[in-house]
Amino acid sequence: MTANSEVGAAHHVHELGYSARTMQVLENGVDARRFRPDAEARATLRREWAMPDEAVLVGLVARVDPMKGHELFCRAARLALVACPSLRFVFCGEGTAAGEAGSDTLEALLASSGLGHAVLRLGRRGDVERVLAALDVISLPSVAEGFPNALAEGLACGLPAAALDVGDARAIVGHGGAVISTGEAAQGGDVAGRLARAFVELAEAGPEGRARLGAFGRAHVLERYSLSAALARWSKHFERLAAR
Repeated sequence: MTANSEVGAAHHVHELGYSARTMQVLENGVDARRFRPDAEARATLRREWAMPDEAVLVGLVARVDPMKGHELFCRAARLALVACPSLRFVFCGEGTAAGEAGSDTLEALLASSGLGHAVLRLGRRGDVERVLAALDVISLPSVAEGFPNALAEGLACGLPAAALDVGDARAIVGHGGAVISTGEAAQGGDVAGRLARAFVELAEAGPEGRARLGAFGRAHVLERYSLSAALARWSKHFERLAAR
């Protein structure tokens, strides 16, 4: 039995009764040649989007689904915008553009949060790597995850992260950004407020500070979660199976 995350493996062992002895964690791999910093794509897309140089773009790359945390993201964005008016919020994924399945849900969230003037809704895209390269921060507000691919891909593009501590997010981010504990929610903690502060702190870090964190994150992802690292894990797994 294999799982692509430590959290997924633990769930199968402790909740579903799978054998811990035979469980193997084989994390996903990121194509570092596709997901990388791209100054040309960044300049082109930000020009298409009419984003001024001073705008700090925080992206949520996910389909519209309750599990993906769009409601929490909108609450955090509203709080952060008060403290840092230069922030802008980019939604990318199925249901984020008008007319797509799920778009009514996001419409309602944006209307209630008053974020209309500060958001960009891209919908489903076939060039996610270019979208990521145009951002300044990758966010993961999900309620639950295993191995969050969008987070790893954003880090590979050199973006600092503002993520909730779900699934294997903390291990994936490393020193490449902020990871907010979700355990505090059960104790009355303000998770949206903490996520908002992470947005503001990354905005105030400036281009150099974000680039430094992004470099840490990319190096970490390439070391642990590149395609070559994933291939090595799977190769060893198959070799162990063959030896039996």
